[in-house]
Order: sequence, then C-alpha cells, then structure tokens
Amino acid sequence: KLERFVLAIARAYRDCAVENPAVFDVYVSAVEASRGIARKHRGRQLRLLERILEEGVTTETFAPKDRERAMAFVIDAVQRFVNPVMVRIDVRVPAGVLDQRLNTMLGVVLRALHAGWV
Repeated sequence: KLERFVLAIARAYRDCAVENPAVFDVYVSAVEASRGIARKHRGRQLRLLERILEEGVTTETFAPKDRERAMAFVIDAVQRFVNPVMVRIDVRVPAGVLDQRLNTMLGVVLRALHAGWV
C-alpha cells in the first residue's frame, strides 16, 4: 500500500509536469509560497501516509522502532520524487531513470520498515 501511494503521487506530479507544465508551475508556486491550499493538500498526504504506516504496524508488515522517525524516514527517502519543486527540476530526466531510482528507494524503505531499522 505504501508503495502504491508513493508511486501514485510521483506519477501524477510527473505526468502533470510533462503534460501541463503551466498548470504544474502554478501548483509549484503555491507550494513554494506555502499557500493554504497547498498546505492543506500536503496535510492530507501526510495523514494518509500516517494511516498507511499505522496499518502496516497493525498487520505486522512494518516494525518501526519509532513511528515518528519512520514517517520522517519515508518522507526523506522519497522527497525527490514527490516534492513538486524537485519534480519540476527533474522533468527532463527520462521517466524510466526516475522510475528505477524511485523503485530502488521504495525497496530500501520497505525493507527498513519491515526490519525495524528506523
């Protein structure tokens, strides 16, 4: 579930950045200015991430030492792929290259959460 969540955000942002760069630039500007709508959207994403991690703990898929640190670890690990500013910077990097990097990071994240490294 965590993997699908992160991939969905990354793909949606990348698709918008490539297919509708003007619209994406407006969104990035809102994020950079920390406008209310962007903060609200980010808050929803963080709450969903928190629920996914909680579900993983409940089902014993994840065994984090510290839930807050685990959440921060996930965010830090995938930031390049789900931060709109970074997505805009990487828009010219071939999608296959970014997908491979993201899949590698997600593998590391999932193993770390499962093994209780964070």
